Amino acid sequence: MIRVLIAEDEAPIGRELKTLIHSLDSSFEVTRHALNGKEAIHFLKNEPIDVLFTDINMPVVDGFALLSHVKEYYPNIRCVILTGFSEFSYAKKAVSFGVVEYLLKPIDVNELASLLGKLRQQVNASNDYYHQQDSSTKEAIPMKKYVSSKVERKKLLLKIEKYLRDNYDQPISTKQLGETFGLVPSYLSKLYRNHYGLSPKDFVTQLRIQRAKTLIRESDEFFVRDVAALVGYDDPLHFSKLFRKETGYSPSEYRHSLEVTPKD
Repeated sequence: MIRVLIAEDEAPIGRELKTLIHSLDSSFEVTRHALNGKEAIHFLKNEPIDVLFTDINMPVVDGFALLSHVKEYYPNIRCVILTGFSEFSYAKKAVSFGVVEYLLKPIDVNELASLLGKLRQQVNASNDYYHQQDSSTKEAIPMKKYVSSKVERKKLLLKIEKYLRDNYDQPISTKQLGETFGLVPSYLSKLYRNHYGLSPKDFVTQLRIQRAKTLIRESDEFFVRDVAALVGYDDPLHFSKLFRKETGYSPSEYRHSLEVTPKD
């Protein structure tokens, strides 16, 4: 069971989120609902939590102070900020506290369902990794140099692709992929390229750029640095260069092209 803590001072929103989480994915259980950051910190001291959903503007102790506390004392907790377009500038600061997910208010059921699926995979992958570490001795987990069965390769490649789709906005290296799937990194990269025609890194770049285009289309309130952070880039300049390479436009030019394109 994936244990969830909600920190939201508007009780109706907190109750709605709890109800939706329970109805959408039985893997999750909302164990606590805090009305401010101080209550949330108290709950964290007394029971294990896997995922935190938190508002930013809360009384007593606000969301930023809560996130800072979580980053320092509970770094393995997955954090999600609850925000609206009018407050989206907060997301930039939240990134510095390790927040890698956000949920816009009012809550969209489809967005929440997708987010829960992503969080479930992240938590389970983390739990599997630590289980492997705990159940082994101090020796490193051995990595396969090859996968002989075609059926096994196909299943593995599908798992890798799903992992990349679910975690495209996270830092993903070939080394990390190798550790996650128990393969020598260079072999994994070659296997993926031979099957899909591009490397895992290039595939992640494509996913990030596609998501960035969607964010730009959906709202003109996103700054380039906001979009960059949300799709996994800390450096807006690097993101802009990649965006131009993939689309032929800078992010600003792409937004302008949407504004001037005649609608049918």
